[in-house]
Amino acid sequence: MESQNDHPPLSGARVLFPQSEHREYWDYRLTRELSDATARVSQGPVTPTLNLVAFRDELAKFDFSEPRPFDQLLHWTIQQMEHGLVHVTHPRYFGLFNPSPTFPAQCADRIAASFNPQLATSTTSPAAVEIEAHLIRAVASRAGLPPHAAGHFTSGGSEANYTALICALTSANPEFAMHGSRAFKGAPVFYVSRESHLAWLKIAHQAGIGRSAVRLIATDGCGRMDADALACTLNADLEGGCIPVMIAATAGTTNAGMIDPLAACSRLARSANVWYHVDAAWGGALIASDRLRHQLNGIEEADSITIDAHKWFATTMGCGMFMTRHPPVLSSAFQVATSFMPPICPAWIHMSRQCSGRGDSSAFGCFCRSRRPDGMATRNMSSVRFNSQRCWKKT
Repeated sequence: MESQNDHPPLSGARVLFPQSEHREYWDYRLTRELSDATARVSQGPVTPTLNLVAFRDELAKFDFSEPRPFDQLLHWTIQQMEHGLVHVTHPRYFGLFNPSPTFPAQCADRIAASFNPQLATSTTSPAAVEIEAHLIRAVASRAGLPPHAAGHFTSGGSEANYTALICALTSANPEFAMHGSRAFKGAPVFYVSRESHLAWLKIAHQAGIGRSAVRLIATDGCGRMDADALACTLNADLEGGCIPVMIAATAGTTNAGMIDPLAACSRLARSANVWYHVDAAWGGALIASDRLRHQLNGIEEADSITIDAHKWFATTMGCGMFMTRHPPVLSSAFQVATSFMPPICPAWIHMSRQCSGRGDSSAFGCFCRSRRPDGMATRNMSSVRFNSQRCWKKT
């Protein structure tokens, strides 16, 4: 390995776009420093040791008036991450929500950052767009959705669930796209468990129907949505002139990992003619396990599904997925016409809240291709066994 003296510190314009020999040197050095930091982290505490007051004082000195040496910035940034995070890569970290990302996912994340694909349209990034579409179809198929199912990757579960609500509103009344909630003759409402992720309140606010549109349904005493309470609330809303648009069951609650009665929720959704969504951001990875797949019975009846790859599938943050059996509804909800984009082409701009896509599907795709479904299932079974033992010991 060449010494640092052979490669003087990057400065000026060179730091932004260095020549290949300098880039290779700094790539190697970064890899080496990250490896050293990982070794130190594994021997230290899991939780942050950062002195926040001192850190804020140090941050205040970064006034951006003068550039700092690149090598110093790399070292400083790694040092702050080393002392200022809960370390999900630590051997004594047992969290399930944000697990340690797998090495293939980390490599793929680096590839995506290097090529920086723009998924707004297949005209600019046909390979990245096709990779994402193929992965969505594969995951949707594993969940039991039909072959024509479609969707896209998201920043996480909240964006995917927001997409579901917009689709539900559009499906309930096509005029919603133009006139918003004013298109409805009554107040649009939707139903989630009290134990669901309460980002649903922000989602309702963002969608323009207001937080009061969220009906928080009581649970059965075990953290699952009570189907009888759901039916009663649904009937009361219909009698009161409200317009039910969606039932959103949770497969893996934030607090305890409980799974709502998916089949019962589906039946109620069908009888009321409303959109049925399953928020499987956490528990959706059970589709990889033949042994545990039955825990999600009823998910295959969903109109749309949320799954976070950055949770139990252990990819890098943030890597969520939205998929639906109704691609035309998704397209009509987000379709736009612009002079600078092709009018008809596979594109995020016509299928997503976002107009730009980073290519996060590469991280999940690399992880999936590096292991068979039964390999992923074995990993998930280990997590289930560990969590069961931990819960049993607590009781």
